[in-house]
Amino acid sequence: MDKTDIDSMTAGRGMDVFITKMLMGKDIPPYSTDLKATWEIVEMMISEGYDVEIEYNGSWYVTFTKYDENDPDWVLGGSAQEDQLPFAICKAALLTRVVG
Repeated sequence: MDKTDIDSMTAGRGMDVFITKMLMGKDIPPYSTDLKATWEIVEMMISEGYDVEIEYNGSWYVTFTKYDENDPDWVLGGSAQEDQLPFAICKAALLTRVVG
C-alpha cells in the first residue's frame, strides 16, 4: 500500500480495519473462517438470550432464536446455511442482529 492507495481510501469499515491493523497493532479476528474466533459470537448471542441450533446435513445450518418479550407468540432470529460452520454462524448472527 502506498500514498495513492491511502489517499483514495474513504471513511468506513475498510479504513477502520486498516487503522486497527497498521496503527493500533491489533489483529481483526478471523470470525468467518476460524471456529475459535467464531465461537465468541455464539457466546455473545447466548449471553443476549438467544438460543442457538447447529445442524449438519451435508452443510451447516445455524439458527439463532429468541422469543419476543412483547409478544410471546413471536420468535426473533435468523438462520443461515453454508458449507463452512464459521461462515454459517457469522451469517446467521448478522441476519439475526442486523435484519432481525
